[in-house]
Amino acid sequence: MTAPSGNATTEEDGAPPKSRHEQSSDDVSTSPEHSSPPDRITVSLIPRVRRDLQQLHEATSLSKTDIVNRAISLYEFIEEQLSAGRDILIRDRDSGEVQRIQLI
Repeated sequence: MTAPSGNATTEEDGAPPKSRHEQSSDDVSTSPEHSSPPDRITVSLIPRVRRDLQQLHEATSLSKTDIVNRAISLYEFIEEQLSAGRDILIRDRDSGEVQRIQLI
């Protein structure tokens, strides 16, 4: 899987992403790590990723900001696991087939 790049602006105000610790929005506002205002960035999305983001937005009813925040948190988690020498695996529930995920 390759890391996509590409034309969207985070235009919505969204809560910080839920971390691996699944903080509630109440926890986030009082957490010292979230005491400063959120960073705002402009990201250029390639057309395929723009469509993917729109489809996720429609399918999940999450804001585009929340989707991007979650994607970055997930990527950080995966990188942390891979750096620790762990594999990322996906198992098909029906067949039991296991595939190893590689980020290139």
